[in-house]
Amino acid sequence: MQLHSVSYEELGGSKLFLDYVGQRIDFKDYYSGLNPFVMSSWGAQSNRLKQSGIFKANPNEVSDAIFKINKDFGASAETLDSISQLRNKNTFTIVAGQQAGLLGGPLFTLNKIVTLISVSRYCREKLGLKVIPVFWVADEDHDFDEVSFTTLINPYKELIRVELDSPNEKIKPPMGSVIIPEQIKNLISACKKAGIEGCEVCGLLDFWKAGEKWINAFCGMLLHLFKDDGLVVLTTVNEEMKLCSRPFFEQVIRNHSTLVGKIKDQSQKLDQIYHQQAYTGDSLLFYSDDNLGRVKLEFEDGNWSSPVFGGNRVLDNNEFINFLDEHNAWHKLSPNVFLRPMLQQFLLPNLAYFGGAAEIAYHAQIKSAFQKLKLVFPLILPRLSATVVEESIGHKMDNFSFSFSDYAKQESLLHKSWLQNRSFGQKLEGLAQIEEDILKAFESRPELFEDYDESVKISVASTSKRMLNEVDSLRKKVFRAEKKKETVGIERLSVIQRMLFPEQQLQERSLAWISLLSRNGLSMIQNLEKEIGDDPFQYLSSHQLIRL
Repeated sequence: MQLHSVSYEELGGSKLFLDYVGQRIDFKDYYSGLNPFVMSSWGAQSNRLKQSGIFKANPNEVSDAIFKINKDFGASAETLDSISQLRNKNTFTIVAGQQAGLLGGPLFTLNKIVTLISVSRYCREKLGLKVIPVFWVADEDHDFDEVSFTTLINPYKELIRVELDSPNEKIKPPMGSVIIPEQIKNLISACKKAGIEGCEVCGLLDFWKAGEKWINAFCGMLLHLFKDDGLVVLTTVNEEMKLCSRPFFEQVIRNHSTLVGKIKDQSQKLDQIYHQQAYTGDSLLFYSDDNLGRVKLEFEDGNWSSPVFGGNRVLDNNEFINFLDEHNAWHKLSPNVFLRPMLQQFLLPNLAYFGGAAEIAYHAQIKSAFQKLKLVFPLILPRLSATVVEESIGHKMDNFSFSFSDYAKQESLLHKSWLQNRSFGQKLEGLAQIEEDILKAFESRPELFEDYDESVKISVASTSKRMLNEVDSLRKKVFRAEKKKETVGIERLSVIQRMLFPEQQLQERSLAWISLLSRNGLSMIQNLEKEIGDDPFQYLSSHQLIRL
């Protein structure tokens, strides 16, 4: 295995993200004030956490809750030992999170976990910090259609999309409550026909059984895959974590107007140089109702309103808190995208959060809200972004002169670029010369037609245009003929493109990681962890090509 870096500038990205990974952004204005790429910042951040504790969850209660969650998912002894260390005030966490995708989701889910494991190990061995890797599963999200599909590669390197039908229900429950449908049996069969095989990988598929909870399958397969690495998963659609979170939600309700105002002010400040990643509405909270599903609570002029209150009731902050107490409904609250990082920091002794470009961007909108709740803002770092280049694909790439980003072009443009660099390019130049000669021929003898009326001159112009159109038509015919003649080269280009940019997006955003593991073996993960383990931070500021 070899890793080759590709700059984010080459791949393109938002100004904020490029400035962040290039360390050109003002970390003090938008983030923790510490440069997360400088190792001394990690010691400083650990000291901040030790000295805070003004508004934090009870570490023993949180540890007990996470222990039960992971044990119920079938966690290994290594994971349960990691959790027990959370009771120690000198133990910290690092966090990444993602939705619970079908069959484990796309490759970037795996990349996030590899980042956590590699960085936590580096912190323990090189920085002397006891750090636990925590993968926060967004099980309160309720959009089934976003996680119900994935893309596989079959043995012929063809893309195979597999998906489950959306439930015919008006009420969309959080993914933490979704039951795997009977249709999963046919989907698993389709996966095996698409080449997912091997005892170890098929063992991961066995977690996905009809009638089981979706979240159990997702978390169970991750904990099994990383059973030797001490990975901890954290879900919040459960009684244990909701109980730990109650003080947090009460403070959010009591300070809601101020928190929303601070997020809006910070977002406007961000807009002066960059742009907002997420829209700042007037409410930070959702409520899960048995009859209405997960609904956003409305907040205006200091009052809360929602159909869940019954009728047109409007509640002030104290009345809302009383409503939650009277109905024993605190467990029905959940955070929006801005509030979730604050809940993470309330529950965990968290040093850093690892995310993609969008996550880095929306964290820049919430710094002042963290300060209002007296929470330590975490270090924010990009997670590992990578494309797996299988050995056969790497050999094919070596026969072409294209850069990695060239393969992101539309397929027809990629083919055309390649043909133009071959003999076809000379033919194109010849046809362009013919076009130029036609124009010169008509333009050089205007006196031939100057004695005639306007209709003749119009005819001359149309004749010139018609001849140019014929040349253009000839160019297209030559292109098709060259394409047919170069069938082998064209097909190789298409195969490379499908593997690197399936569905015209980065591989990690589309391909199922379980498909890549089936093709290349589970050792791919261990080899990657070993490859980046000496200094994982050097691999986070650019996209990595993992050549097998």
